[in-house]
Amino acid sequence: IRSENNKTSVFAASDRPNIIHASAGKINYSSVNLREVNYVCSFNIQSAPHALALATPLELKIGSIDGIQKLHIRKVPMGQLTRRLTFQSETNTFTVL
Repeated sequence: IRSENNKTSVFAASDRPNIIHASAGKINYSSVNLREVNYVCSFNIQSAPHALALATPLELKIGSIDGIQKLHIRKVPMGQLTRRLTFQSETNTFTVL
């Protein structure tokens, strides 16, 4: 995963997710305030560069990592399993299937 300041991080999805990154020659672990993240996918669009899609058993969350390695999310309750996420640039909309 690349943050806004172009640093590489690793998102460790589990029952206690973490973001792992290097700073000043040391490996740092930052806890993420989410539970049971099953899948994570990074994507870039004009309105949300360096964005992340995070899937839990019941929700799809869209977020990004800022320059100081904090995760910002917006909850979208789905009520069912999410299979696909698409973006239409002409209308600036997401579709969740």
